[in-house]
Amino acid sequence: MVDDNDSKAVTEAKIGLKGNFGTVVLGHVDAPTAGVGKYVEQFEELDDAELELPADELDNTIAYVSPDFNGVTFAGGVVFDEEQAGKKRGVDAYDVAVTYNANGFHAGLGVQGVQTHVPGSKEHGLESFKNAGKVLAVGYGNDQFEVGYKTTWFNKLDAGRFIVAGKYNITPDASVYADVASTYKDTGDNLTAGLGYKQKFGKTTAFAEYRFQEAGKDDVNKFALGANHEFSKRTEGWAKYTFTDENNRSDIEVGLKTSF
Repeated sequence: MVDDNDSKAVTEAKIGLKGNFGTVVLGHVDAPTAGVGKYVEQFEELDDAELELPADELDNTIAYVSPDFNGVTFAGGVVFDEEQAGKKRGVDAYDVAVTYNANGFHAGLGVQGVQTHVPGSKEHGLESFKNAGKVLAVGYGNDQFEVGYKTTWFNKLDAGRFIVAGKYNITPDASVYADVASTYKDTGDNLTAGLGYKQKFGKTTAFAEYRFQEAGKDDVNKFALGANHEFSKRTEGWAKYTFTDENNRSDIEVGLKTSF
């Protein structure tokens, strides 16, 4: 099955084989297209309203990752599901990506398709993958700053999205970051912009963020204050406060997570 972003539990069990030829994995894997877009995800809490491809994690998958060829890597996966539209369809989804990472530079191109066969349809093969989407990204980063650009196109919705993001390290423990993004469908635009500040105090990272979102005639403002604390390599805790003037809603969240 395809494990979408709403999934509450992710099974990490998998079988793999690694050698000079690359890596072959069977089981639950990260989608290769999820690795396209370095330097664009800077926010702790108020990330932009991203139009994502159908899945960033894949189950029941056989995937291949090539060796690193001077910074260039190819990755591809095929999802085998039990049923599609009540019938045995074999292939449920495919996901392939090529990325370049060297000397701070990043570039990537990926394509993902999800089977949407309808009973009675004469579509077959790749024609039935109506949910195909594409992603393209470039970026550069060093110890002082990062900047990235990413664009996504979702075929079935005839919609796309782009984001430009950056971060500047004021000191090794303090940074300011921002992004501007637009999600568009036909002639409709949705502009969003964010600004944030992050400060480290030992194993604790505190942040303050603001986001503006334009949606038709309504403008939305969001604010967030919070902190994350690393108790150990396996345990982390967090506390955060968020407010949005869309419905004058305030939320407080405190949590603790341990990995076994």
